[in-house]
Amino acid sequence: MTVTRWTVAGLLVLAGWLLIVPPAGPTAATATHLLIGALCATPLLVLAALRTVRQWGAWVAIVMIPYFALSVGAMLVTPGQRLEGAAFATLIAVVFFLGIAASRRGH
Repeated sequence: MTVTRWTVAGLLVLAGWLLIVPPAGPTAATATHLLIGALCATPLLVLAALRTVRQWGAWVAIVMIPYFALSVGAMLVTPGQRLEGAAFATLIAVVFFLGIAASRRGH
């Protein structure tokens, strides 16, 4: 599997994670959960679809920065979900570095 394919796979996993477990409060309605999950996953899905754009890997890395910052912040304020938060933040970091690797390879 190429670096680009691994990056796309990571983006799709992150988008799926956000759709299944959106960053909405536990008291939010189901429609709110779906809307927030879709809004959070949309940039990742757009990146996965536009992998032929010039400097695509750099764009992936840039977009991962706010996701990482928000996921670490969320992990710190929700002590009951630290393991899941750490796994999510780690996956974001992996996709970030895959994006950098893809940009260096010219994909």
